[in-house]
Amino acid sequence: MRATIAAGFPRRAMSDHDQRSAQRAASGPAPLEVAAYAVHARIGSELAYETARHCLLDALGGGFEALACPDCTRLIGPIVPGATMLGGARVPGTSYELDPVQAAFNIGAMIGWRERSDGRPADGRGHPSDSVGGLLAVADWHSRRQVAAGGAPLTVRDLLAGMIKAYEIEGVTTRAGGVDAPALARLPGVRVATAAVAAAMLGGTPAQVLDAVTSARSEGAASGTGRRAPGAGSRPGWAAGDATAGGVRHALMALAGELGRTAAPAAPDCENALVRAPRIETLRTRVPVDFEADSQGCHSQGASLRLQKFAASVAAHFGARQAGAITALVADPLRLEALPVPEFVAALVRN
Repeated sequence: MRATIAAGFPRRAMSDHDQRSAQRAASGPAPLEVAAYAVHARIGSELAYETARHCLLDALGGGFEALACPDCTRLIGPIVPGATMLGGARVPGTSYELDPVQAAFNIGAMIGWRERSDGRPADGRGHPSDSVGGLLAVADWHSRRQVAAGGAPLTVRDLLAGMIKAYEIEGVTTRAGGVDAPALARLPGVRVATAAVAAAMLGGTPAQVLDAVTSARSEGAASGTGRRAPGAGSRPGWAAGDATAGGVRHALMALAGELGRTAAPAAPDCENALVRAPRIETLRTRVPVDFEADSQGCHSQGASLRLQKFAASVAAHFGARQAGAITALVADPLRLEALPVPEFVAALVRN
């Protein structure tokens, strides 16, 4: 029988794993809990939103810089020449409209190429920018369809909430599994996080979100040899893009009726994994000092420097008039967060 998702998280007593026990510790949060988190969690931390906003701008700024690199741009666009999609997901900094899976890969590859796209340290276990490609592509494509049907689009604030959830899911999934490999070991978490949040963002039912999670979770991990000789190559630049695109694919398949692996075994104490692991509220303890307001003005200085860095990336890639409009748009946080995602992406398209 298909599992159902509870409205909240388990409220049981928490205890650390007993190292003397022969029972293995949890290898990650249970799919049911990941799905419940993606569907039901509400973000209550304004600092988390602010951090996500800076991460989004850093990610996009790094992506615009990567578009000046031929090794990156040869991967950008449809996988088959000419296979664009009218009304699809748009790729910022380009004129491409693609299906959301390929757009997710494009955006993710741009963002990950230079590996300078994080508004906070990654602590070796993941990056806030890892799932941006998938979530931005889905938010743009889905919102355009909604508007065409007379519905309401997602806003940039909705996108930021998705980014926060995805980063938390990725971090908890990786940390709970004891993964501390800087190469590509985080990628399964990127795929699962994107699948969960994208399926929820697309309006999937709890059961469909669970299908997306379990399906994404059933795939294996990518090899980390791309960072080591003699197999070093360009894969690290597009690996997160590949993983977040895979998450979008699993989300779309689940919404099309593909069943996940709901009967997949989980470690015995997984039910409490998200309860005892870092949660949304503790994002505050993991952001850089310059996001914390204090008497020395560190917070405002950090925000100003990030906007300057983003503005420089925009100015180098776009014409002066469009660059000025983009910079003015992101300088007003309230205006930016209230903006429909399609309008935000339209401002970033290079015609």
